[in-house]
Amino acid sequence: MIFLFFLYLQIQFSKNQIILQFERHWGSLPITKENLFENLYRNQLITKLNIGSLKQEIPLNIRLHSYTSFLISNEVNETNLIKYDNTKSTSFNLISKNPIKFSSLPFTLAYMFEDTFYLNNTICEKLPFILASELNKYKNNYNVIEGGILGFQRLNNNAKELDDYNFISLLYKNKLINFITFSFKYIDNDKGELIIGKYPHEYDKSYHEKNFLKTKTHKISDVFTWGFLFDVAYIGNDIIEENSKGDLNIESGFIIAIQKYYFYVLKIFFNDKIKEEKCYRNNSRIDDREFYFFSCDDNVNVSLISNLTFSLKEIEMNFTFNESDLWYKFEGKKYYLILFQPYGNVWQLGKPFFQKYQVVFDQDKSVFGFYNLNYEKPSYFNKNWIIVFFLICITIVLIWYIVNYILKRPRRKRANELIEDVDYTTI
Repeated sequence: MIFLFFLYLQIQFSKNQIILQFERHWGSLPITKENLFENLYRNQLITKLNIGSLKQEIPLNIRLHSYTSFLISNEVNETNLIKYDNTKSTSFNLISKNPIKFSSLPFTLAYMFEDTFYLNNTICEKLPFILASELNKYKNNYNVIEGGILGFQRLNNNAKELDDYNFISLLYKNKLINFITFSFKYIDNDKGELIIGKYPHEYDKSYHEKNFLKTKTHKISDVFTWGFLFDVAYIGNDIIEENSKGDLNIESGFIIAIQKYYFYVLKIFFNDKIKEEKCYRNNSRIDDREFYFFSCDDNVNVSLISNLTFSLKEIEMNFTFNESDLWYKFEGKKYYLILFQPYGNVWQLGKPFFQKYQVVFDQDKSVFGFYNLNYEKPSYFNKNWIIVFFLICITIVLIWYIVNYILKRPRRKRANELIEDVDYTTI
C-alpha cells in the first residue's frame, strides 16, 4: 500500500518541465528618439544556454515565427555574432557528415550534431541540434542576432519531417518533457520565463477544451502561424470590425492593427490633435515594410482611444487593454503601442498582449489557449489532493492496525518460562 501511494504521487506530480529565463535585447544603445521606434518594434527575446563540456554560454533569439532552431558555427565569417566552438567540447558529436541545405531559412548550409545542453536545472545529454556554418546572404538576418535561434512556429501536419529540426520536438523525443507545450510568462517589462513541457497548472481537460482554440481551423495564410479569428474588435462601445483575423507575434513590441482601425482613430482623435500640434503621425520603414505610428505630448488626454477590446465567443473570453497597456512614455512624450501598416488586414498581437495574458501553445495538438495569471487551480488539482489525503488516511489506519495487532496478540513463552510456571507441590 505504501509503495502504491508513493507511486501514485510520482505519476501525478512529477511532471517534467524546463523553465528558461528570457530578457529583451535592445538593439541600439543608448536609446534615443531616433532609434526608439526600431527598438520598440523589434521585441527580441534572448535566452542563454550553456552547451558542451565547457558550458559555453550561447545567447539565442526566441522566435515564434521560425520552426528551426540552430547555433552559429565558428566557420561563419560574421564578426558581430556569438559563435559556438565545437572544438572546445569533448562531448560534441557530429551526427551526419551530410550537410542540411535550405534556401528559405537564415542559413544555407548546416549540420546536425549532438552535445550536452544545460537548460537551467535540466541536463540534456546527446541532444541533437543544428549547427549553421553558412548564413543566407539573400535573407534579412536581423533576427539572427547573438548566437542563433530557438524556433517555436506551428508545424504543418504535412511537414512532420521538420520535427528533427524543431527544438521542442527534440526535447519530447528525448523524454525530457511530458507535453509538447510552451508558454511565455512576463515577470516585468523586459524579463520573463519560457516554460516548456508543462501547463501552468495541473492539466484539466474541461478547462483545456473550453479555453483552447483549435488553430487548425484558423489558417491565416500559407505560413502556418498561431492564428485565429476574433468575433468582434471594438474600442469603447464602437465596433471596429467583426470576424477579424488575428496572429500572435511575440517578436513585435506593438499591436499591429488593421487598416480600418487606423482610419477610425484618425477620425475620432488624431486628426484634431495633429492640427493642434499635440500629437504627431510618424512614418518609418523597417525590413522593406512601411509603418505609421503616433506619439503625443505627455499631458494629452488619450483615454478616448485607450480602451481596446477583442472578443472571442469560442472560449467566451474578452481581451481588454487600457491606457497603461497601450502607451510607452519616453522623454516627455508617449508613444501609441498600436502600429499601422498600409492595407493591413490582420491584427498582429505583440508584446502588449503577451504582457497581459499568458498564452500556452500545444504544438502536438496544434492548439493554443489563454491563462489568466490570477487563475485558480482547477478542480482536477483539488481532487488529486483529496485522493492523496484519502490514501494517507488509509495508510495510517493500516499501520495503526498492524502495530496494534502485534502488541496485543498472545506472546509465545520460552522454555525456561514454562519450567518456572510448573507447580511442583502437586507432583
